[in-house]
Amino acid sequence: MEPGPVTIAYCYHVRWGHHDEFLSLFRRDDHDRDWAAVEAHSEAEIAARLFPDQDRYRAEERRRFELLEAHWDVPLEEVDLGDDPSQQQSRTGLGFTRR
Repeated sequence: MEPGPVTIAYCYHVRWGHHDEFLSLFRRDDHDRDWAAVEAHSEAEIAARLFPDQDRYRAEERRRFELLEAHWDVPLEEVDLGDDPSQQQSRTGLGFTRR
């Protein structure tokens, strides 16, 4: 597989009753990042530019992760299943897609 863009699924299992608070923190601190810029700079440099109030940013990030029961990042890999319809059909239920 040639190097290129990578798709990653970020999965969060939020503690019962804290969904709205988590979503509010996520939207404010994580959602609007320019991920292309992340590749060219360190996480600390980007956080300092995006969030001038670093004490507040760190407190919100700490709280956001306190609300989680689990968190995992899953790099997704595109798999070419070829033209064999029997392979495509048997693998489609496992999360593979046909082109």
